[in-house]
Amino acid sequence: MASGHGGRHIIDQETFQRFQDGDQDAMAKVVWEHQSRVVAYLKLCTGTLEVAEEISQEAFLKLYKERHRIHGPDKIFPWVMITARRMGIKEMRKLRYRSEFTVAEGALNGLSPHCDGKQTLNLEHEELNRMLEEEMNALKPRDRELIALRFLSGLQIKEISEVMSLPMGSVGVYLRRALDKLRQRLERRGIRYEDF
Repeated sequence: MASGHGGRHIIDQETFQRFQDGDQDAMAKVVWEHQSRVVAYLKLCTGTLEVAEEISQEAFLKLYKERHRIHGPDKIFPWVMITARRMGIKEMRKLRYRSEFTVAEGALNGLSPHCDGKQTLNLEHEELNRMLEEEMNALKPRDRELIALRFLSGLQIKEISEVMSLPMGSVGVYLRRALDKLRQRLERRGIRYEDF
């Protein structure tokens, strides 16, 4: 198993073959590589860690049962995210959860705040988290989900396209618009950022 660029992890071909053959250690590596991002996304959808972990386990169990449908190590994560997303949506409808964004520890590492007249030099990290949560929750669900999938779950445009069933060319456009809306909302509060 090798680490990919930008913190992305890749299941190597040997591990993938063992996974396909039903090897439990290989499956454990697959879960270890991908579960935290799946749970983070599901927590966004459901609003609770407990439900997110439960759905994640179900999604990985389904992955194991249907492993022969996966045609390469790079297809594992998109497949499990699509499955988890469907399960999460079904659960939200069943239990009528309100999809609210919550910022996990370290999620703001990509923000580059710049102090200006509206900000103090020592703007608290907690306050920044709170403001980001409020402004994310004010976005439309699709915008919120696009930003979360790209910057919190670390999916690439192609993967987001597969997970959300959107044309790949549209994902970039929708994501830019969502980021512009978020940027404008944050700037109204005196918070600027260059890029996530």
